[in-house]
Amino acid sequence: MSGSATPTSPNVPATLFIALVALYAAFGLCLGNAPMQDAPDHLTRAHIMADLLFNHGAQFGDLFALKLSFSPYVAGDILLASLDRCIGTAWACRVWIAGLIALMPLSVWFAVRRQGAGDLAAATAGVLALYVATDQFFILGFTNYLLSVACAFFTLGWFYTAARTGKASAYGCFVLLLLVTYAVHLTALILISVIIAITSAMLILRKKVTLTRAAALMLAPVPLLLFQVITAPAIAMHTISLAELAAQMTSLETYPVTHVAPWREVAFFKIARLGFPAQRFNLSADLVLFAFLIAAALLPILFSWRRAIRVSAEALLIGCALAAMYLITPPVVGGVFYADVRPLQYALLFLIIAGVLCAELHPNVARAQFALALIVALANLACVAVRMLPQDAAMERYRALTASIPRGAKVLPIDTLPVRHYRPFLHAGAYATMDHGALTPYIFASDIVPNMPYFEYRKRPSYAPLESWYPMNRSVSWNEVVQEYQYLLVTVPWTAQKIPISYAVVTQNDVAALLRLQDSAQTAQGSARASARVTKPE
Repeated sequence: MSGSATPTSPNVPATLFIALVALYAAFGLCLGNAPMQDAPDHLTRAHIMADLLFNHGAQFGDLFALKLSFSPYVAGDILLASLDRCIGTAWACRVWIAGLIALMPLSVWFAVRRQGAGDLAAATAGVLALYVATDQFFILGFTNYLLSVACAFFTLGWFYTAARTGKASAYGCFVLLLLVTYAVHLTALILISVIIAITSAMLILRKKVTLTRAAALMLAPVPLLLFQVITAPAIAMHTISLAELAAQMTSLETYPVTHVAPWREVAFFKIARLGFPAQRFNLSADLVLFAFLIAAALLPILFSWRRAIRVSAEALLIGCALAAMYLITPPVVGGVFYADVRPLQYALLFLIIAGVLCAELHPNVARAQFALALIVALANLACVAVRMLPQDAAMERYRALTASIPRGAKVLPIDTLPVRHYRPFLHAGAYATMDHGALTPYIFASDIVPNMPYFEYRKRPSYAPLESWYPMNRSVSWNEVVQEYQYLLVTVPWTAQKIPISYAVVTQNDVAALLRLQDSAQTAQGSARASARVTKPE
């Protein structure tokens, strides 16, 4: 091959891939207010942990407690808390988001290269993984989960190396990354265990590894899984029954269903959620872009499907197994929401891997696939940036209102916006705690997240309605609200009839308003007659 810069030159795809990763990371650096659903909560918890770890709880020690333990979530929280301590809250947020976006495509590139694929295949997989790095899990703000996916694919890369070489150093890296993956998120350990088991079985059938080496690789996650079962016996594997799931779906605008047999409603629900990673801002535009992604991944398989299936049999089998896990997994498991759709993201990544491995059979197809991948990645970045950058600016104006809240005051955040896939303000009230030391009721801690035993409220507010009560028209015990809170932090617009208590507007802008409650026995008694008690946290 000549040294000229052609599409087949190894340095061109790699350079374009790195440039795109840098561009996406630059976008992440612009999101200084983390306009993703759960992200404000995660940032606030990490900021509190930084104070408890490095400043002896000077600011938050009277409100929260930290009891470090080796458990899921703790590694990501400690890493973010350390960033918060070292470079400050604002830049910790920016670097954290940029890192989350960049790590997933880099981990996929690493895994594909360690599997033995060429530079073009790895670069194409990495470029397509940029879409996955900014899918619905990203806009939901599942930061620890996204970090765990990257950890899982770095782990898989070292698994391939250890399987191929048998070197103790490679096996050591593999085991170490398994530990890190578990400490970041439990679902990642479960899913990577399934992937490792299938791959090991395939390697044995193809006689590419000895039984002893395969057993050592396949059994590596087992001690961690047993450790989780033994050390967390109090974590109930709470699942949702068919009837409960059907009832939940009828209350959500996102998944309207008719009143038929529960199993039919669940079937509808599962089919509708097959495109879960794609659903972000506008369903029509989201599905078009997702279709281009699938086309880019499947193009080589469709071109020569018989040979392609032989080349990518392992990746396709893993993808099918993960899709089957989605079908049989309830939406809530062990207190983890969206548990069923998490295998779908891994399945999508393995579909991409299968496609790039098949493309190596035909260089022209591989180049066409890479070009299509570039188009998908650039279109996706434009779509995400156009939607999220204005929301980041709006989040800054939301946070500005919290400056009027006295330290230590109890604040009930209310998100009045309709239930949609993209809900940047659902947990934004946590910023009142992070920025000004107010006490808000919805920060994730051990009492509502069983897999998070290391972080807890010293005394969580005794009452808080379901966070989505406003758009879902749920009842609220307003007498308890008046007794428990001094302020409401409400997104605009809101309807006075839905907040039937006395309040004064302290400050307001185009995004939200801060309301000071008028505490009186008459107000409390009046609101008690108009509402029913709702205490279950979301």
